[in-house]
Amino acid sequence: MTDNISADLLFLEKDQKEQQYNKMPYNIDAEQLVLGAVLTNNEALNQIADFLRPEHFYEPVHEKIFATILQFAEKGIVATPITLKNFFDQDEAVKEIGGSKYLVKLATMASALINVVDYSRLVYDLYLKRQLINVGQAVVVKASDGQAAQNANEQIEDAEQSLFNLSAD
Repeated sequence: MTDNISADLLFLEKDQKEQQYNKMPYNIDAEQLVLGAVLTNNEALNQIADFLRPEHFYEPVHEKIFATILQFAEKGIVATPITLKNFFDQDEAVKEIGGSKYLVKLATMASALINVVDYSRLVYDLYLKRQLINVGQAVVVKASDGQAAQNANEQIEDAEQSLFNLSAD
């Protein structure tokens, strides 16, 4: 009976390590602070818009909020919780997390944030790490496929191209 318990504990420990290993890196707090900073001061967008894009956010709702803020900025409209209220009160994903109240929460969280660039770079860096993991997983899958049409050198070239594209992002 002791052996079964030990085996079960070993299995659980291995499963926990695999779950931790397979977890994609992200920081929801940093994403929220970036969004809140921009919502409270649209000028902050000028500091980060050259490198931060909506798809860099891990949380899909945050991606949507940032994309909308960028659309407003392109039209010369100030993006605040009030100007975005009608748009996000109709959006089911945002409505699930509180709708326009969530936007107010974001703005409140970041009202005193002065280093929006640092938090934005963190969001971007975590995006790159997630993409790097995806490239690595694709390399493993292709290399493990015994029936793959590509030889190893072609697979290496594809991996190099993927990494180059990622570094140019």
